[in-house]
Amino acid sequence: MSFVATAVGRKHRMFKNAVRVLVSRAAGTVPVEAQFRTKAYRLHLLESGPSTLVNLTRDDALKFYRQMTLIRYMEEEIDKLYSEEYIRGVCHNCIGQEALSIGVEGAIEPEDLVMGGYRNHGWVYTRGLSVLEIIAELLAQVTRSIYNHHNLKDEYVFCSRLGRKTGCAKGKGGSMHLQTPNFLCTGILGSQVSVGTGFAFALKYQKANNVALAVYGDGAANQGQVYESFNMAKLWDLPVIYICENNQFAMSTPVSRASALNDFHNRVNFLPGIQAVDLNAEEEVRRGIEAAKSDPVPHTRDAFTDVYFHPPIEYKVRGCDPWTMHDDM
Repeated sequence: MSFVATAVGRKHRMFKNAVRVLVSRAAGTVPVEAQFRTKAYRLHLLESGPSTLVNLTRDDALKFYRQMTLIRYMEEEIDKLYSEEYIRGVCHNCIGQEALSIGVEGAIEPEDLVMGGYRNHGWVYTRGLSVLEIIAELLAQVTRSIYNHHNLKDEYVFCSRLGRKTGCAKGKGGSMHLQTPNFLCTGILGSQVSVGTGFAFALKYQKANNVALAVYGDGAANQGQVYESFNMAKLWDLPVIYICENNQFAMSTPVSRASALNDFHNRVNFLPGIQAVDLNAEEEVRRGIEAAKSDPVPHTRDAFTDVYFHPPIEYKVRGCDPWTMHDDM
């Protein structure tokens, strides 16, 4: 159990009680659930937010831990493949952001529509893709050894951008265009919000009892189409939840140098919003979904997450590593 305590309990307060559940199980006593408290939410145009007292069952603790660990291992292997040039082109990993997609998936239905942002590997896994389908989509068809052996030029450049046919998009999409039923993503900065708003319009037009989620990063938050989408969603009362994966860096630029207002949950005065530091994403999103279905007003969410590295740019600050203090794992 020392491995579990080291990997899970040391870094994140949310999982310390989960570790106690696992240790108790090893000792022969099996509590039904654990309880922990998150930091207070910051609210915008809301009288109350989700409860900061959260119950976590033993089965859920094990499930979340397995899912997060699998995504972490998958991303570490993808990073190695990228460094060795088996993956070509763009590859955005989500190390440090595993908890958000898992928590959100626990709150939504399979029929709900999700429009992903840039770091989609974890999201598309929780939406139902296998690790094989994800990695196959990323792997290049032609490796450097074949390139050197056959002296390929333009053909190599073309083929290196295509993944395997066993990938989720038949090798044509890559990291920025993963897809599965009820999940899509795009590489155009900020377009996730526009397309996600379109998803919500389609749901309302079809009179479906579902919601749409538009996931974007803090780097996309300043795009003009983001605010245009907010405006249309409010005018048409669309059932949409906007989720900002705020890892506080737009690739390599800190949010303090890119945004005049660093709080993304209160960017507009006509959409209610919540800012979460400790991620209780499942309860938070479930509350938003209930509100969207009973009173279809768009909601915004600002979720603090952490990314440790993105090839080839390291996010770690020289001389210290503050991000590991908030690691989801």
